[in-house]
Amino acid sequence: MRGENATIRMNKTGGMRMDRLETVRAFVFQAYASIQDDALRHLAIAHAAECAAIAALLADRYGENEELAYICGLCHDYYRFAYNGVKEHAQKGALLIRKKLAESGHFKEAEITMIETGIRHHSEKTKRHDRFSQIIKCADALSQSMQEGSTEDLTKLIAFYLP
Repeated sequence: MRGENATIRMNKTGGMRMDRLETVRAFVFQAYASIQDDALRHLAIAHAAECAAIAALLADRYGENEELAYICGLCHDYYRFAYNGVKEHAQKGALLIRKKLAESGHFKEAEITMIETGIRHHSEKTKRHDRFSQIIKCADALSQSMQEGSTEDLTKLIAFYLP
């Protein structure tokens, strides 16, 4: 199953847990809903949703955890949009999301570390990292490319991040 229903599809790790997803969606979209600038609010919401969906699809294709990829895609620019912080947003966001996920009580330490690492590395586009981080970078780049109306070959973009 592909597309918007990917978030409820069962995967190899036992499926996506709606309590976890709803917890993360709530704090991300509540923060983004308070953005005063209409264009920026729309960009934040659209980019988070696109990255989450793309990351889950790529995780399925490349054998990574779809649920964690979806959550990481949703949260990867949280600091950038919720705190209007562009400088070092990946590093600052990774620490902030680590704290929020730990406080939720819904995640194991290894899962939090995986998501934190994906967020931390997503802006380091030219460096190679673990496959999960590469999936998040690729989802981010694909979303940005689509939002900009780029005619860049998306297959080449995927091949760059996930050879």
